[in-house]
Amino acid sequence: MKEIKTCCITSNNNLVGLRQSIVGRNEDIVGYIDINEDIRIDFDKNDIFVKRIPQNISKTNMKLLKKLIINTPNVVLYSTLFDVYYNYDPSKVHDIQVLRNFKSKVGRFCPIDCIQDEGYRFNFPSLTIKKIISREEAINFVEKYGISRQNTIASRCLNFSKPFFDDGAKSLIDATFEETLKQSNKLSEIFKNIVNFSDINKENIFDCNTSIIEQLYKSIISACSSSHNAVLKIDGPMGSYKNRIIQYLFLLIEKGDNHILPFYLDIAKYEQEISSTSEDKTSTLLSQLTDDFDEITKIIENNFTKTPLIMIDGIRNFSCGSYSPYSIIKEYLEHNQNCKYILCFDSDFTINKKRLSDIHPICSDRFDYSLKIKSIMLHRKYESINFINNCIKFLDVELDKNTTAERIYENLVRLNFISLDAYWFITILNSSLADILDSKSNITKIYKIFCLSNIKSEKALDAAAEMAFEYEFGATDFYENNLYFEPWWLLIKRHRSILDFLIAKHYINKMSHLDFNVLEQNKLDKDLDFFNMVLQKSMTRFVTPMLNGIDDYEHKIMSLAEKYYDKLSLFGKSELTFWMARLNNARRRKLCVDLLNQYKKKELSNYAKIPPSDFEKRKESLFLIRGIYVSLIYENDEQATIEYLNSLLENKTANMVNRGFHLEYYGDKTYIPNQSLLDFEDNISVGENTFAVICLSLDKRISRNKPAPYIALIELMTLCNLIQARIESTEQTDVLNVAMYIPKCIRYLEWIITQRVTRIVPNVCRYFRWMLNEFSRLNQNIDSPDSSFSYSHATIYNQFSEAKSIERAGWVNKKIPRPENIVEHMYNCWLLGMLYLPDESSEPKYDKEKILKMLLIHDLGETVTGDIDRIIKEKNPTEYDFKENEAMEALLFSGTYPSTANLYEYLEKWVEWEAESGINYKIAKEIDELQAVYTFCVYLINYPELFNDEDIKCWLANLQEKIETEEGQRISNILFKNNPRVSNIVEKYT
Repeated sequence: MKEIKTCCITSNNNLVGLRQSIVGRNEDIVGYIDINEDIRIDFDKNDIFVKRIPQNISKTNMKLLKKLIINTPNVVLYSTLFDVYYNYDPSKVHDIQVLRNFKSKVGRFCPIDCIQDEGYRFNFPSLTIKKIISREEAINFVEKYGISRQNTIASRCLNFSKPFFDDGAKSLIDATFEETLKQSNKLSEIFKNIVNFSDINKENIFDCNTSIIEQLYKSIISACSSSHNAVLKIDGPMGSYKNRIIQYLFLLIEKGDNHILPFYLDIAKYEQEISSTSEDKTSTLLSQLTDDFDEITKIIENNFTKTPLIMIDGIRNFSCGSYSPYSIIKEYLEHNQNCKYILCFDSDFTINKKRLSDIHPICSDRFDYSLKIKSIMLHRKYESINFINNCIKFLDVELDKNTTAERIYENLVRLNFISLDAYWFITILNSSLADILDSKSNITKIYKIFCLSNIKSEKALDAAAEMAFEYEFGATDFYENNLYFEPWWLLIKRHRSILDFLIAKHYINKMSHLDFNVLEQNKLDKDLDFFNMVLQKSMTRFVTPMLNGIDDYEHKIMSLAEKYYDKLSLFGKSELTFWMARLNNARRRKLCVDLLNQYKKKELSNYAKIPPSDFEKRKESLFLIRGIYVSLIYENDEQATIEYLNSLLENKTANMVNRGFHLEYYGDKTYIPNQSLLDFEDNISVGENTFAVICLSLDKRISRNKPAPYIALIELMTLCNLIQARIESTEQTDVLNVAMYIPKCIRYLEWIITQRVTRIVPNVCRYFRWMLNEFSRLNQNIDSPDSSFSYSHATIYNQFSEAKSIERAGWVNKKIPRPENIVEHMYNCWLLGMLYLPDESSEPKYDKEKILKMLLIHDLGETVTGDIDRIIKEKNPTEYDFKENEAMEALLFSGTYPSTANLYEYLEKWVEWEAESGINYKIAKEIDELQAVYTFCVYLINYPELFNDEDIKCWLANLQEKIETEEGQRISNILFKNNPRVSNIVEKYT
């Protein structure tokens, strides 16, 4: 037994000497040590006593205390590692504040877990040992009772990680494993519908019947025994509550009965703490990060029997200046191969070429598991309401009885919110709920109030707005490191929607500074540069309330439209036409419609001059034309509606540009401002934001119970076109699953078909009816929202290639051997037209090509319905015509799938045929009759015994009764009067 007599240590060197004299010896230690008059180490009681009020401990002795607390677990086992006793008056705020300050300082390097009522007592979880024992005896004690000396080390892991925790996780530090798991399960309810949990093979293994955090916990425990170091990657937008998930996981692992030594740190917390404390902020951050990794190393070295697991939060997929904490992280993980790690990424800022490496420094590994978190999209009404309810339950918030989750949801939709996440909803509950429920409020006001509560002044808010705009659209590299520690940057990165709001605010600020009276044209051109861009929906939803009703802004839009349209770029022109349709002043809006029609005429003329071989130029032109048309349709221009909707059916490039632009406008495709042009291409692996916004808009229109505006036709056609593009059979494996949108689209189609506006565009109405049938048929194959289906183009060919097997019913009834089928009939009709129709006619609307195309397809519908005997058909012509028309629409509208050839020209011919009007239809119908009579004559010659005189007279009477046009009569003469094969029959019976 070694006795330490009372002594006084006055320097760090003496302290080091003390450690060296004790560590590594299997001897009992008794006695105590006084460090000056402030601190006593009592080896008999296994306690460290602070004998004075904490505020009176000198800085030197505080450093000595810190070293003792960190190093003494290597010297002796402690039950209560630290007590502070002194008299205090609980009514005095000062005494409590003194203690809190002391706790904050000490808490950075030692785990403090409770404050008792009598005096102030700081306890550390550790072994409870009533007597002084040797290390050898301690090992036997551990084996006997199944507890470990590592608990002291574990408490140091908690102590290290705790400063990075949010309040919610801090409240569970003293909770049991079971209590922590219960709270974790409660939190998991928020994420039930917005997570994808996959394994290393990228297969979704999420079980919706089990808490996601519990699933993660079990998977992490399992993965830590594998050979991989990259355990879990958590990926999601800022505000998705990833930090709460990972902090709860830390607590479960730390409290659980396992062999894992967890550490948690959050890169974002370093920036927040450093933002106001240091001049060389970058060096400070990197230095603190390095020191913390050194601390992690020490703890690991003293606990080599456990598997270290480092959990790093706040990693971004966008860079912030030249400083890189990721290089330190990467170097540490590479040099500590025994460490497992979990990485948590923020992933919803603009991915700008100048601000992001192609490969993230610490994201190249394959992780055992991946958790992707999304925002809840508000078009999913019942899931959104359930999400809101779960957030309220998790926070234990009591709301007014009239403030239901459904009411909150309806107001969020009214305010033009598109999505919701846990962070933003909690923010709403804490500070903005009254504004959300105020019918006079708007989304811009709500965000402005929130931003000013964080940044305090309008001037600072404008500075933040300018920085946000420059980050998104400017050419600045943003490599001035200290920018990223400024209050306005800390505000910008709080949430992606805050960035969007600030961009919108600066956009309006730029507009307010426009001065069309300046004499220097170069200055005005430079001032107009900000307008040459396309703002996404996430930003325009803020700009619109700022713009509406402000006379100065509307006046400037009009000035741009009247004088500067031709000076703007392609994007600037498109953006200008967008705002022209959103002015409040009725007189100005009328002027805008006139100007938009002038633009339309000019741009259509320009498009016609572009050679078909210049595909990129044609796409750009169609993009601008699209913007002009949509603005006119927004103003309820009927002619523009008819022209544009038909163009989407007729022109596949225009349709693709429309789909592709929607994906970029609603944020599904990465838009890199000022770095590359929009590509106008559809990307079938994305589209969730676009689907969400369109569905939300259509839901609102239906709920208003008012006549549908023309713009609703565009929204629904775009939705149908996007779905079609994603259900085509393709070898691509990462196609967006649109099964959940099919039932919604069926509802919208049923609604739009009953609306008056649909009647102005008959072909679009037919398209919507066909889509309703198509989606209803496909919907029968959907077993669950997670299932998917595909459309194969071969299906339509498989069906209509069987036309050759459909024999003409009249000849079948007469028992003609191998009777003519519908393909032979249509071909022979076409052959007659090709041979004998003139290229030109005195009829003003005569078109030989139209007639030939009608004849080539006119009976294809009978492939589905069968050829109905004329006598039977005449008894109920409407029923059979409807079925045949439905079959033909299924064939011809299949051309609206992106990968099928455009069949719109044939659709027009079929519509004309079905309408039974016009000179081209009359001539085609007469050729149809003439071919049938000719075939009868041939069969009469070959099989005279199958026909009687009544049959002959009936057939030949058609030549007199049904052939009226000049062209029909001329072909009749060629076929029957001047044809030696059949002329004798005609002469005999007529």
